[in-house]
Amino acid sequence: MAPKNRAERSLAKQAAMLSRRIPCPYVAGDTVFIWNGTEKRNTGEFMRYDRKRNRVFVTGRMIVKHMVKGDPSTQKPGGEVSTEMGIHVSNTALHCPHCSQPTQLRRRAEKSLNPELGRPEKSVTWVCRRCGAAVSRNRKA
Repeated sequence: MAPKNRAERSLAKQAAMLSRRIPCPYVAGDTVFIWNGTEKRNTGEFMRYDRKRNRVFVTGRMIVKHMVKGDPSTQKPGGEVSTEMGIHVSNTALHCPHCSQPTQLRRRAEKSLNPELGRPEKSVTWVCRRCGAAVSRNRKA
């Protein structure tokens, strides 16, 4: 059934946008390579991921400055504040720690026999597409 009025079309559009959200491909501490934009061909450390807008925040990259009004009641000074701006996830790539090249990761499934359970069990490792080396995805912030 097609949406009839503007409100229904708007809700249908929002639902379509929500379904296109990309899962975060990086873990805190990863080095990220930037393909496009003003920070093209630069690397930086992954900070956080905005899932709603599919944006990656990289420390020290895409810095914008804006003015903030001071608050005399809390003694906060006003002035210029620098913050990082998000980069779309499609414009970034993981910088492989083994081959030092920007790359994407592939999953490699391996089956092994679990001696405790006596049955095969699957384990997934993430592998660099360029050099084939395993990349750890279990690091914590």
